[in-house]
Amino acid sequence: MHADTTGIEATQLRDVCGQLEHVLLASLLPASLFTCATAPGQQGETEDVPPSGAGPEIFREALATAIERSGGVGLGAELAQLLSGHAP
Repeated sequence: MHADTTGIEATQLRDVCGQLEHVLLASLLPASLFTCATAPGQQGETEDVPPSGAGPEIFREALATAIERSGGVGLGAELAQLLSGHAP
């Protein structure tokens, strides 16, 4: 079923599809991407410290937002186009 959208509805549809893309991107970014390395006192040796607190989640959300705002991976635009009935 396709919705025939124009004007404000089309803008809202694009916004919602962009938000969906943001949620999907944030869920796909691994928490391990945001680990920290600390030096335990010996030169050249580091340990991976697991992420803790809200820090990793903030970075994950910020990165997903930046990707989505810069055009995303195309999922939001493609979904909006399909739902609006203007697919090629």
